Amino acid sequence: MRCCSMSAWLSIMNELQINVETIVGVADTLFESQGYDSVTLATIAETAEMPLEIVTSAYESKVAIALAVYHRLAKQSLQESENLSYESFAERYYQLIEYNLTLLNIHQEAVSALFAAAMRPNSCVVPADISQGKHDPTMQAMALVVDGATDKPTKDSDELALVLYAFHFLVVIFWLYDRTEDKQASHVFTQFLREFFKLMRPMMMMPLVKKALNKMAKIVLLVFGGAKLVDTTTA
Repeated sequence: MRCCSMSAWLSIMNELQINVETIVGVADTLFESQGYDSVTLATIAETAEMPLEIVTSAYESKVAIALAVYHRLAKQSLQESENLSYESFAERYYQLIEYNLTLLNIHQEAVSALFAAAMRPNSCVVPADISQGKHDPTMQAMALVVDGATDKPTKDSDELALVLYAFHFLVVIFWLYDRTEDKQASHVFTQFLREFFKLMRPMMMMPLVKKALNKMAKIVLLVFGGAKLVDTTTA
């Protein structure tokens, strides 16, 4: 009896997972093809060929689905970080950020709507929802960027990963406001960051410089969604 109950429970959980993945995938496609504002939960349910009640039980709003899309992109970024070439952290960071820009461009309706909603005072989604702190795949990706670099620090590599994570949010915010053709300004920004970190690498060994960068990273993360990583008493 217990085995049957467990089997039934696993079947239900598997079905729910399939439904969630279907909802997110269908919604993301609709957002990009029709525009985020034009899509409704009913449209998503109809396209996914499932009752509206299933969609609303999984996601109470479109922005909640947009958040799920963003978290999907973070997981893809983590997977990509495992395949970066063995080079300096500045070069590895540049490669990963450029890959992330490609993802953002493909899913810009969902990501733009998510960050716009997070900026509203009474939104159901807040910046802290965007970042999952140390559990954020993007943060884990930044740790891999540093750990797999030819110039990995002998200590405090987690602090450097935190700095890269903070700059990642600055790149996303820059990208959101970038209206140049094909987001060319965003690519110029990532190229600048690559050269900036190359030049700064020797100075990062200096305690005052390292402390200043770390403090700046914590300040940025307090605003742009990484508050779970920051101790406000020391920021």
